[in-house]
Amino acid sequence: MKLLWFPEKISSDIKCDSVKLPTCRLAAETAVVRHGTPLFLPGWSNEWNGFVGIGVAIERLGRHIDERFAHRYYSQTVVAVKALPAGMSMDGAERCSDAMFSLDGSIVVSSRIEMIDAALVCRSMDLHVSDADMMRRFDLAVSAASRAFTLHTGDMVIAGVCGEMPLVADTRFKISSGETVVISNKIK
Repeated sequence: MKLLWFPEKISSDIKCDSVKLPTCRLAAETAVVRHGTPLFLPGWSNEWNGFVGIGVAIERLGRHIDERFAHRYYSQTVVAVKALPAGMSMDGAERCSDAMFSLDGSIVVSSRIEMIDAALVCRSMDLHVSDADMMRRFDLAVSAASRAFTLHTGDMVIAGVCGEMPLVADTRFKISSGETVVISNKIK
């Protein structure tokens, strides 16, 4: 299982050709913690932030997937939260290193959720993303990821950071989709 995260928002002006692909972060399998499992924050930093991303779960084997066919490779979404020390970000000047991105147990991933619920998650975080725009981002991310990697069933492609929240030890954080809790993890 691979988790591919595009830290920048993928826009329609990005071309997924073999010459220039958008930046993608590949997380080690040991970095992923499932919904409901405690998230352990290392003691070497007192302040942590969680970067929230929404993406898709791949359901078919694929390589070099054209953007117009990308929707055939997924039907459900996933929500991911990446824990980073305060002051670091997924991209930009304070971008975390690849080792920091793949830190063991630092990415919480939800169970698979229906596509309509992904829009509800965005709206609950006060993000104004149209359904068409979100679907376009998913298609671009899947197409770009398939240019560099063979996508297998179970792989997850996260299409950008869509929110940020503080992570405080000895508390619980939740992300909901309407009435449904998508992620609920204790922080230790």
